[in-house]
Amino acid sequence: MNRRVYQGDKVVFGDNPDGPVDWDVPVLRIKGTNGPVRAILFGYACHGTSVRSGDDWYVVSAEYMAYARQHLEALQPGAAAMFLTGMGADSDPAPRGRLLDAKRHGLELAGAVVGVLDRPMRPVRGAFKLACEEVELPLAAPPRREQLEQDARSADASVKQRAEGYLKLLNAGQPLPESVKLPIAVLRLGDDLTFVLMAGEVVVDYSRRLKRMLADDHPWPIGYAYEVPCYIPSARLIKEGGYETESSLIYYGFYGPFRGEIEALLVNRLEALVSRVRTRP
Repeated sequence: MNRRVYQGDKVVFGDNPDGPVDWDVPVLRIKGTNGPVRAILFGYACHGTSVRSGDDWYVVSAEYMAYARQHLEALQPGAAAMFLTGMGADSDPAPRGRLLDAKRHGLELAGAVVGVLDRPMRPVRGAFKLACEEVELPLAAPPRREQLEQDARSADASVKQRAEGYLKLLNAGQPLPESVKLPIAVLRLGDDLTFVLMAGEVVVDYSRRLKRMLADDHPWPIGYAYEVPCYIPSARLIKEGGYETESSLIYYGFYGPFRGEIEALLVNRLEALVSRVRTRP
């Protein structure tokens, strides 16, 4: 469920049943030349944050995606089940709280995957083609030294550490960050499947837009690819503010927010990469 809840002019964490989400469960079955299933690749666009409180908080767990993998591998002996996180950085599991919730979500996700495996599936054929690049995402102008010195005295360790990092750059005569480098890529299998990969914690608006824009290319959006420099908000979220746009940057060591044009920049560059790997005229 989308986790951005609107309270007056603020955006807080919660459950927003009216917020955008991506409920698609993409599935790729990989068979050996002699017939048996060798691997099952599946995805979902949601944080692995089912466990939130109580004694379960201290249980080591790989969350709902790992429980889904266990179920799938039990049903398909000899096959490796592999999970890819989608673009759902503003989505949380619902309900959530206990380890039992993570196990329940894993069972439900595995059931969705099996439901696909039990039906006729579209063949994926053709050669691999890859196109990738790094995109500079512009940030708002960095703060003045006075603001940095004030933040460096903050009782909040994360605010203090971020300011100290910027002051260290200033004192060394180096420029302050004005952008964030973000790796993006497109991996295409013939004309049947196109993985669209973005680094960072990518919010759901990108997934929904890319699926509409690239529908004929059979896109599979994937977030958290290559590295995670920070959250990647959409133009809508940048206008609204909130954790994904503003306060999360504290923990990644950046002052922001991003400039509103980053969504158009990313979408245009991804569309150009897809054009480079298309095999048809």
